[in-house]
Amino acid sequence: MARPGLFTLLMLLTCFAFAQKRSIALKLKPGATYSFVIKQTSTTSQTIRQRPLETRLILTAGMRFMVSNVTEGDYTLNTTFDSIKLQLELPNGDLQFNTEKRGDSGIYAVVLKSLKKRPFNIRLSKTGKIMEVEGSDNNLQKAIADTKADTAQRQQALEQLRQSVGSTAITNLLQKIFNIYPEVAVSNNDKWIIQTQNKGEPDIATRNYYMVKTALPKSIVIQGNGTIQSVAPARPALLNGMPVERNLAGDTYVNITTDYISGWPLRAEINEKLNGVIIINDNPQLPGGLAIPININNIVTLSIP
Repeated sequence: MARPGLFTLLMLLTCFAFAQKRSIALKLKPGATYSFVIKQTSTTSQTIRQRPLETRLILTAGMRFMVSNVTEGDYTLNTTFDSIKLQLELPNGDLQFNTEKRGDSGIYAVVLKSLKKRPFNIRLSKTGKIMEVEGSDNNLQKAIADTKADTAQRQQALEQLRQSVGSTAITNLLQKIFNIYPEVAVSNNDKWIIQTQNKGEPDIATRNYYMVKTALPKSIVIQGNGTIQSVAPARPALLNGMPVERNLAGDTYVNITTDYISGWPLRAEINEKLNGVIIINDNPQLPGGLAIPININNIVTLSIP
């Protein structure tokens, strides 16, 4: 009988090792630099008085993270954007801004290019929780203040770009990638639950069940699925000055490949689907109110450059 090759032997050893309990977590080296390219495509479909309306926002960002500090429980990552591409597909036309495109002098392109020169810090627990994003909002405000646009244009740019590259948006996006690691050691057959709540309009609560799908000599594949739903605020939010409530629910699917040693994400595909209704309550601007059916599909992918 032929002896197994080296790769087969490594596979057998890896599977045997992973039959034992093993801690899956981030094990980053002080001073080391890690990177990835992340893309989020968010498609929103609404029906307003029997008229369908669809918008799509696509953010593609190359990000670089240098481990500037390590404590017993977390890492501080000095973070920079290598590139940012923002696409808006709207009913009345498409917009596109790209830091790698020359000659674009609009306020959005200028601000995004400026953000490439401005580092900010992310504090990340060893189990993948985003504990703090510090400096990104200040970077955005300074970049906008440095433009020659008037006050109204600056304010509009600030409000819109916060939704893609502000601290809350960055936290919400990176949580999907990093907040997957179990608190305790696991083996192949074990499952673990992670619950998160992302800030936004509305706040979104996610409950995912994860498991190790495959353990290879150089990587671990983690799969997850679960539920996602909106969180009702204490009081209705305002939309164009009108009180509004959002009632959304759906499901999630996660497939992430991490480095076997460091735990750093190498590839990822995340799909979130929500549907429900936006209710504009009775108000002087809109007597009787209005119910708007809505569907949201978020797709996040990650790759190593």
